Amino acid sequence: MTIARRDRRALLSFCAPIVTGALLALTFPPFDQVYLTWIALVPFAYVLRSRANGAAIYGGVALGALVYFLIGLDWMRTCYGGCWLSPSMLRLVLLAEWGAACAVVSCYFMRRFAQRVAWHMVFVLPVAVVAMQYFTWFAGCAAGGAPFPWLQIGLPAIQYIRLAQIADLGGVWLVTFVIAAINGALFDMARLAKAHLGHGDMCWSRMALPALTAFLLLGACFVYGDMRLRAITSRVGPRVCLMPSEQSPVVDLTRHGEAPRIALPPGHVDVLLWPENCFGHVILDVAVADIGSDLWHIFPEGQITDGGEKRVLERLSSAAEATLFVGAHRLTRASDGNLAYCNSIACVHPTRGYLGAYDKHYLVPWSEKIPFSSRIDLDLGLYSPGTESPIFSCAARQSGESFHCAAAICYDAAFPAAFRLSNYAFHPDFFLMASSEAFERTGRLQACMLQAVRFRAIENRRAIVRNVNGGRSGIVDATGSYRDSTLPSNLTEPTVLRNVPIYSQVSLYTSIGDWAPITCLALILTSLTTFRWKAKKHPPDSSVKESQHLVPASEDGPHSTVYRFPLPVAQGRTAD
Repeated sequence: MTIARRDRRALLSFCAPIVTGALLALTFPPFDQVYLTWIALVPFAYVLRSRANGAAIYGGVALGALVYFLIGLDWMRTCYGGCWLSPSMLRLVLLAEWGAACAVVSCYFMRRFAQRVAWHMVFVLPVAVVAMQYFTWFAGCAAGGAPFPWLQIGLPAIQYIRLAQIADLGGVWLVTFVIAAINGALFDMARLAKAHLGHGDMCWSRMALPALTAFLLLGACFVYGDMRLRAITSRVGPRVCLMPSEQSPVVDLTRHGEAPRIALPPGHVDVLLWPENCFGHVILDVAVADIGSDLWHIFPEGQITDGGEKRVLERLSSAAEATLFVGAHRLTRASDGNLAYCNSIACVHPTRGYLGAYDKHYLVPWSEKIPFSSRIDLDLGLYSPGTESPIFSCAARQSGESFHCAAAICYDAAFPAAFRLSNYAFHPDFFLMASSEAFERTGRLQACMLQAVRFRAIENRRAIVRNVNGGRSGIVDATGSYRDSTLPSNLTEPTVLRNVPIYSQVSLYTSIGDWAPITCLALILTSLTTFRWKAKKHPPDSSVKESQHLVPASEDGPHSTVYRFPLPVAQGRTAD
């Protein structure tokens, strides 16, 4: 290989992952160029097959990952009015550097896998990409104490609503797999076309396998999606009213003692849902005497009323003849016996009174919780994570039926496990979600969270009702459709939604979970260990000529599409 040719290969290997990172970042809000997902991974496929030196490849991967994270997560900089020199920007840069490190580590193993299996890239690329994203997902546990949920390649594909329906089989991971497979097929066809055109012929038969595989895979996904959209049926559920945070019970408690006076909507409603943290009084599920003197300083004056907050909510629920779900702070005891200060949703029934609360499971690292620390502090907004998944009941007066619902809060939407039906004692009929996203004013975070919520609805085939302060409120049905886009981001008066659609189907993803990325990781580990074992058991014969060694497809002749064992290579028939 000439020096000029080697330098060109190194340059391409360096630039290719940067192009991939930039194109993928443009598929996320606010750009929303979703069509780029179908070609964005083609340059990365070249990197997996490239034989250039490691410095060029991994340097490009690190820089491409930085571009991907800095552009895709730029909304983190704009949170709380942040600028380019704010602490939010520093947090974003550190997160991008961590993402780049994860990309380099995972890319090393993905390249070894891609260069050692005799497969087309239409099969190799989706396995490698899903495994890389799953590695980054769990690598977040080391940096933030929880999986890293952002920038999954399949999330923007929610705009292709038929394709997104396959998420009930394998989650958003399966959507990512299909997108990567299409990119792998395009790479295969481009490489074969380049190799054959360079010698004056075109072998269409060799391009048929990746092209036909991509066509059948994508066609099957869209046919399945169309069938699911037609087959899913629902029945009428309870009627939900979204309450604005300005009309929270705490305002009435301050102005009118213990007689809450809140403007209720006309007509009957079954459920009143408030946003996250709108109830300013701490709900006590422990006796006041059990609160140690060292914890009193975390509660502002007047926030603890020894049961008065529950009586206020019970009176309001009885007057409205509706079940209340209120975002509040709660002091309770954890399973280890220690006091826990939680970000919660309290449930109050009109006849049965206070039923309990759901505590937010996934707290925002370095914001709501210091990773690997149990410190709680109201002033700093540090909470204890919830550990239980309670189910609450509410009645629908129109149908006379009783339904069961589960709750979720804000950041929970980014994690499929928070909504997986198998985590509950029995399957809830729908989900209620309270959130607050007013701290991000550009709308980017709101769009990303809505994408995640729509996938959670499809994965579990359950409707999700959201009341978001400063975000996208409304109902997301079990097909991932969001039809309340006309609602303002900041509700100023009670807003009655249509009846919640109730679905009874149970999806495969609910039963099995993350089988798709786990299968990809297992396949890669099996391939790498098997290849290493075979290499040790059957070492190469040093007497075999160099031209007879195993040759990768990216450097082989135009009539070879995969790795092959000793065959003479024709002179002058190598392809870059």
